[in-house]
Amino acid sequence: MHDGRAHELESLCRACGLCCDGTLFGLVPLAPDEAAHARRRRLPLVRHGRFFEQPCAALTVAGDERVCAHYEGRPTACRSFVCVLFDRHRREGGPLRPRLEAVARVRGLLATLADGQVRHDRAQHVAELTARLDEDFRRAP
Repeated sequence: MHDGRAHELESLCRACGLCCDGTLFGLVPLAPDEAAHARRRRLPLVRHGRFFEQPCAALTVAGDERVCAHYEGRPTACRSFVCVLFDRHRREGGPLRPRLEAVARVRGLLATLADGQVRHDRAQHVAELTARLDEDFRRAP
């Protein structure tokens, strides 16, 4: 993969963060040898240290970027997760803008639904959000 694509993929991840903010997962599994390290990183462990809760305590938001404060030392489950949107861009390339727009749309739908202002077309918003999450943000095969 060329450096330009690697930079685009990093930009896509930094714009998204849905896998870290609690949108996609409530709990993240830890390998048995990762609990102590996660505890030192102040991740909120549950179920006897076999999982940590989302949103991840290591996720920092700075402007439009979402960054893992422990990226290099993140757990195996975090390292191995690749969403369909990321995988599609990694395999196909092409313009990054539509992928970033997909992230922005999901973030917008989440914000709209969270603020409670949507009443008359709430079901439509939920249906679109559900479809977009399934289409672009589920685990890549």
